[in-house]
Amino acid sequence: MFTRSLHPSGMDALLLASPDAAIAAIPHLLGFTPTSSLVLAWSREDHLILTQRMDLADETSPQWADEAVRHGIGLGAQAVIAVAFRPRGEHSELPGRRTMNALERRLASAGVELVDALIVDERLWWSYRCNQPCCPPSGRTLDDEVAAEVVAEFVLNGSAPFATRDALEASLQRDPIMTIRAEPRVEGADLEAWRTSVLGGPVCRLLAGEELSDDDSSILLGALVDIRVRDTFLWCLTGAHVDPRSSLGSLSLLLRRAPDGFVAPIATLTAIAAWVCGDGARASIAVAQALLEDEGYSLALLVDRSLRVGLPPSEWLASMRTLTHDQCRFGT
Repeated sequence: MFTRSLHPSGMDALLLASPDAAIAAIPHLLGFTPTSSLVLAWSREDHLILTQRMDLADETSPQWADEAVRHGIGLGAQAVIAVAFRPRGEHSELPGRRTMNALERRLASAGVELVDALIVDERLWWSYRCNQPCCPPSGRTLDDEVAAEVVAEFVLNGSAPFATRDALEASLQRDPIMTIRAEPRVEGADLEAWRTSVLGGPVCRLLAGEELSDDDSSILLGALVDIRVRDTFLWCLTGAHVDPRSSLGSLSLLLRRAPDGFVAPIATLTAIAAWVCGDGARASIAVAQALLEDEGYSLALLVDRSLRVGLPPSEWLASMRTLTHDQCRFGT
């Protein structure tokens, strides 16, 4: 049971060295508190590289074990923690030992270590891999002190998970009451001056984490349709000297305020900001909104594919940082 300590991505100061620590971390790794879920936290060289969640109902499929581990193995994962969260108020033994045994066999065939296999029922947890007195049949109570230390580290890094996935989705849903007009792009001889003005004004203020006025919001929603503005904004957002967490709230709010025809760019940028912050659930919800409006929006399709294959955000950041400002700003 729990044979190693693991670091969440980008948080070398935090070690997940026990089941209590791993359980407390999962809502922050996902962006919401799961229920009726199987969560797989994959690691390489003792650093978490991918957190997956699947509905418990999915594990009834004969192919579920292969599908569940395909992404982690493809990323070169060396170990995984498996945590099943029972439905609230459900006291059956779901997902059951057979489920975990099937997962363990699949992992063993791929040479991936199963660090631990846990089941959680609100504040109680059990390990499928421990039959010692330390794990009584009635379960162990989550260690509040350990959980508080883990949560504090995530909060210091800007994490604030939602109570449910539905609540997370609602936080990114467009609100007709909040919708504002998007200022159209300037055309003709003044286009370059307009781009410079937008990038030096509303874009800089958003990247600095400042609260945007209605005028700034209207200008940005219209300006992000322009690829040169969008790509320069993206280059700045993923740059080494910008913390995307400071912009994620403003981007999410802009998405909620976007009128028809202007959703895809802001939704895609929101997805990228969430992704590079380690919030894959929020990223998936946002990019789905982009593709709902424009199923052929190329940047959204690229992000969607990257999320589906489990590409680490570090690889996206590394790719973006091979580009120069002028390449994004002028397309050269």
